[in-house]
Amino acid sequence: MTSGDERADNLISRLFSYSPRPGRQPLEDYCTEALAWCLRNSSNLRTKFLRLARLEPLSTRVDRPAIHTQVGFKTTDEENDDNETGGRFDLAIEFGLPEPFVLVVETKVGSPLGLNQLKSYRKELARSDAFEGVPRGARYLVTLTIMPYPSPLTHSSVTWPDVHRAVFQSQSSESDVLVGKVLDQFALFLKEKGLAMLELKKSSAKLLGQWRDVKELEMQLTQIVERLRNQKEIKPIVGRRQVKSEDVWTGVYGKNNLWAGFGILNMDGRTPELFMQVEITVPGDQRKLVKRFDAETKAAFEDAKRYHKRFHQDLVNFGKTTVDGNSWFVFTKQVAGEWDGDGEAVYQWLSRTTSKAFALAKHAKFRA
Repeated sequence: MTSGDERADNLISRLFSYSPRPGRQPLEDYCTEALAWCLRNSSNLRTKFLRLARLEPLSTRVDRPAIHTQVGFKTTDEENDDNETGGRFDLAIEFGLPEPFVLVVETKVGSPLGLNQLKSYRKELARSDAFEGVPRGARYLVTLTIMPYPSPLTHSSVTWPDVHRAVFQSQSSESDVLVGKVLDQFALFLKEKGLAMLELKKSSAKLLGQWRDVKELEMQLTQIVERLRNQKEIKPIVGRRQVKSEDVWTGVYGKNNLWAGFGILNMDGRTPELFMQVEITVPGDQRKLVKRFDAETKAAFEDAKRYHKRFHQDLVNFGKTTVDGNSWFVFTKQVAGEWDGDGEAVYQWLSRTTSKAFALAKHAKFRA
């Protein structure tokens, strides 16, 4: 898309045409168009990108450049002047007077660069009629790839993780709220697609020394929930859903938004606690069912308030219903004291509480 196209500042229009088709890389095209939109609309990002491209002296330009994508050109085979083939620049950033220059960016996401791609691009940039008005010495070629790709044919090599960091940093200082939100979403998209700067927590002797114990505990928690999942009474509730470990949670989902398993939370800045949890959502306003709880269920119902007072206020535990008028019950018990280290007792509590929770759903459905 040329910079003068009336759709150039419309992000939806830029991305609309990119779908899987022979000979093209949809993710590559998608990222290129999204980057072009962000560069057009964020001077902060443009400055950072030009610095990444090792064009620091030119990065202070405050005027808005022309930014083109998929710029086609004709190439000629050196051995046969009549043999013309097509080529295209993925992205071109062109500044005008008083100091004209153009930066051509060849983008790749996963796929390798063609054997003669950079050579043909460099040859095209050297043509006198290419980017008219821009001196040959002010025509720069860079690559944008997942890993650095240094080449004598390019001015510099930029990586997608570099771009992700620049986009992420730019969104916090962006004065235009809309542009800032798009930058934030683009940064998240790049991270989702594995194109962000990878993170690695610093290791320590203490952390590594606890590694085996932590993994063993996680395996034991998983085995407890796995036995629960395969229990004859529980199996129809969870179906084929598998036990999952997510962040600080290990458990299994089931019908009526049932969840049963374990959580680890740092309560009020104190020592983290390991606790069991069962939750379920029952159709309609079923707060009256609380009166029928036995002593164990009532204790678990009250205990859940400790863990969720900072996160959820639309629980029946707090006398509320959800936004859509249903009843969300949560039951918890800390794994401490005589329960700590007793896998069988922990499993039995989870089994009893899960059965009671699903009985609430069956009762409410029958009553309805």
